[in-house]
Amino acid sequence: MKFKYFAHTLILILYNLVSNAQNGAYQGFKFLSVNPSAKIAALGGTQVSSSDIDLSASLQNPALLNYRMNDQLSASYVNHISDANYGLISYAKQKKYGMFAATVQYFNAGKFIETDETSTVIGKFQVNEVALGISWSKKLDSVLSVGVTTKYLISSLEQYTAQAVAFDIGATYTHPAQNFSAGIVLKNFGFQTKKYTTESFNLPLDLQVGLAYKLEHVPFRISITGVQLNRRNLVFVDSSNTNSIDPITNQVLEPKKQVGANIASHFVFGGEFLFTKNFQIRLGYNYKRRNELKLIDRPGSNGFSFGFGLKLSKWQLNYAFTRYHFYGNSNHITLNIDIANFAKKKV
Repeated sequence: MKFKYFAHTLILILYNLVSNAQNGAYQGFKFLSVNPSAKIAALGGTQVSSSDIDLSASLQNPALLNYRMNDQLSASYVNHISDANYGLISYAKQKKYGMFAATVQYFNAGKFIETDETSTVIGKFQVNEVALGISWSKKLDSVLSVGVTTKYLISSLEQYTAQAVAFDIGATYTHPAQNFSAGIVLKNFGFQTKKYTTESFNLPLDLQVGLAYKLEHVPFRISITGVQLNRRNLVFVDSSNTNSIDPITNQVLEPKKQVGANIASHFVFGGEFLFTKNFQIRLGYNYKRRNELKLIDRPGSNGFSFGFGLKLSKWQLNYAFTRYHFYGNSNHITLNIDIANFAKKKV
């Protein structure tokens, strides 16, 4: 009953926040939509219901931060498309009032050529964005956990700078047998404290709900995550060419509503082969990414991802390969280190 009442209250709070959020077309700080965690990248890019002992995965949902991550240092690096790269470094510590974690997340879009009005090259400039975060989580009972993250955002585009404050709030439910878990999180609701110029930008608000289930007699866990549930339509429509003319009847043809594509764009699928506690193989599928970035005549494996996790006594290595486009892939590497074990003196 305790979980039931808490879930109802949380849903009402999230609904109120989403309903009152601005829904403009312009968004800033879009780097918050990418996750440097290699584990999450291998599972399709989003997963809010199961984190195990991977501190980097708790960036998806602060309620996933748990006592098993105490004294863990996590560092991620992503070699993105072209010369862009991003990553994070995070450290977690257990205190009297719950688990705490400090995180620095960055995104470097690379160098750009700067020209004047006559297209004469006058130099180069960079695009850098940073999020400084503090997360807190607490286990309310044996099955329910809650968490909150506060982030200070800095975005630098050539000579222009913008700043903002954002929050994530989430909860997780874990079945006592640990075969089933669920999570809900509202990400990136907040406000700008400094504008690039005079125009304000909305933060990339994202309501996510996810489920994860480990099969009883098979070492395999499947996860399904609903993303951007605060937005009804995720399929891109070209506003400059919304209608066409039938060459025979001369009637205006309205574009077909892509109901199926829109529904599929709200879900990310992941799977983990849990061979042992120290070795896992991961797969992921992101329909929205595939639908938006595929070539019509050569869709290939766009939208698919895979990776592995390898754990030793004092550290854990995760790797992921993500297919964004026919001409562009990303390699994700995450290293989790158990600081407490390294600090122990030899007997």
